[in-house]
Amino acid sequence: MPEPTRTVFGSVYHPDGTPWAGGRVRFTLSGSFSPAVQYPQASVVAVVDENGDFQVDLWPNEEGEQASFYTSRLPDGEESRWTLPLGDGSPIPLSVLRALGVINRDWTKELLTEFIADHPDLKGPPGDAGEAATVEVGSTTTGPAGSAASVTNSGTSGAAVLDFVIPRGEQGIQGIQGIQGDPGLQGNAATVAVGSTTTGAAGTNANVTNSGTGSAAVLNFTIPRGEQGIQGIQGPAPDYSVVLNAQTGTAYTLAASDIRKLVTLNNAGAIVLTVPTDAAVTWPVGEAVSIQQTGAGQVTVAPASGVTVNTTGTKLRVQWSAATLLKTAANTWTLIGDVTS
Repeated sequence: MPEPTRTVFGSVYHPDGTPWAGGRVRFTLSGSFSPAVQYPQASVVAVVDENGDFQVDLWPNEEGEQASFYTSRLPDGEESRWTLPLGDGSPIPLSVLRALGVINRDWTKELLTEFIADHPDLKGPPGDAGEAATVEVGSTTTGPAGSAASVTNSGTSGAAVLDFVIPRGEQGIQGIQGIQGDPGLQGNAATVAVGSTTTGAAGTNANVTNSGTGSAAVLNFTIPRGEQGIQGIQGPAPDYSVVLNAQTGTAYTLAASDIRKLVTLNNAGAIVLTVPTDAAVTWPVGEAVSIQQTGAGQVTVAPASGVTVNTTGTKLRVQWSAATLLKTAANTWTLIGDVTS
């Protein structure tokens, strides 16, 4: 009866993850025998299908009386050695066999000697023709002058890709001067433009730099400020006099001309002082005007619509009470002084 076989299967893919369709996986037995059957060295080839899968039926060489092993060779040339056990006879992945490797047994010298004596002309069948090796030129790099040339294989032994490093030659001696050439064509006229002008620190040097090109110059100047001059003569004393704006009516709206003045309000009846909007009267932020109630009529500070007056009270407290209106922001004032609610 024929010896039992066991199915070995697996999958092979290219490095980019695509199936290695048509690739050949070769299985070579080193040679062995059982009590009934001789298994000389032989090779079996499995062809990878379009899905990247293959399978092949092999004799479990663990049962042989002579130590042997299988060698599997993938399409990319990678080889591994292993023993195929009989086990339960079910199909087994090639990846498992490669991980287990060769299983050693206690083979006796007497069995091997007996086998060789009984089979003096043992010779296995010729193997299949191998795939032709290929050689390609990969990269060519110029190395430094004086360095060693080198060739490395970035492919495989069966599909070589040779990368060359060839050093550049040493610099040669200077050649003799050539004859004078013909006059060139007239070039374009150069242009000069002024770029930036910067004031440097007093006592430093003036400087001019070109941020353009030789034919289109852009000159940037740094000019130091002069040294501080001598002190001038003293001017006249400031005038601290206050300009008055006397109002006698019962209503008054501040005007731009009231800046820094004292507005007096004198009437027997109640008086309303209106603070206008910026749209009506332009007052710079930070300016102020002072007000004073000089009559019996109480003064009320009333902001126009859109104007805010921040204060603890909107009325001057009694006759001769005074206060100051200070503009702190657009349409915003602060009332400070002798005020009441």
